[in-house]
Amino acid sequence: MPNFSRRAWLGRLAALAGMAGLSLRRAGATAPKATKQAARYQDRPNNGRMCRMCKYFIAAGGTAGAGMMGGTMGPGMMQAGSCQLVQGGISPMGYCDFYAPLSG
Repeated sequence: MPNFSRRAWLGRLAALAGMAGLSLRRAGATAPKATKQAARYQDRPNNGRMCRMCKYFIAAGGTAGAGMMGGTMGPGMMQAGSCQLVQGGISPMGYCDFYAPLSG
C-alpha cells in the first residue's frame, strides 16, 4: 500500500465520494473523471496490481472489468484502454490509487 498522509487519503476519499454522489444525482449522465495526477496514476504495476486486473479498467474495444480473466487473450490485449474513474488512455500495465481488484 502506498504511503501517504491521512490528509491526502481523506482528500482522495472525499473526491471519490463526490464522484459517486454526482453519478447518483445525475441519472444517466457521465460523472467527471479524475485526472491522472489526482489518481496518482503510473504506467507500471504496483506489487503485482495493474489496471488490466482492476474492475474499473475498460480494455480497448471491450467492456469495463473485462481485465485479464474476463477478456480473450489476443494481440490487442496489451493495447491502451480507458478507465471508468481516470481521464485519458490507460495502460493495462498501469496502476493508480483507485485500483480495485476484480471480484472472483
